Amino acid sequence: MSELTKIMLRILPFVVIIFVISIKVRKGDFSKEELGIQKPDSYIKVFSWWVFFLFFCVLTELLLYKYNLLQVKSYAFDLNTSLLKICGMLLLAPIAEELLYRGIFLSKLIQFKVNKHAAIFIIAVLFVLLHSFAYEQTLASKIGIVQVFIDAMLFGYARLNTNSVYTSIVMHITGNLIAIAEMYLL
Repeated sequence: MSELTKIMLRILPFVVIIFVISIKVRKGDFSKEELGIQKPDSYIKVFSWWVFFLFFCVLTELLLYKYNLLQVKSYAFDLNTSLLKICGMLLLAPIAEELLYRGIFLSKLIQFKVNKHAAIFIIAVLFVLLHSFAYEQTLASKIGIVQVFIDAMLFGYARLNTNSVYTSIVMHITGNLIAIAEMYLL
């Protein structure tokens, strides 16, 4: 199987999730407000969350690098494969995952009267479990588990604090952009 085919198969679930959620919203099964598909309460809050997350990510990566704990798989794909991988990581995955985790799942847990902190924790654990690197037995994957868990917690709090899933999508894109830069530049 070619690398291009593998990448296409990896991003297909994200396309399906976005498509199904958009149909469910149009049919009225989910409201835009319930999913957080709405203008944030405050753009200053969004910007503050984004700046905090950016500094957190950069500081984390610099510390990992300083202590020789930053382990990055470099990629050298052809242009089409690279562009598709970047599109999947930079747009499709963050949009699909945030709509699913911080949109549907978080809203449903809160509707079921789960404490918001517990709901964010539960969603963060699910988020980590559904990322494939969580099952590798390497130092990089163990560090990745902690990083993704913290990121997921921050995404949840940012989504609730701004009342918009767009905040967590922008943060998620930022984190993935840093990962992409490491993969292709280091």
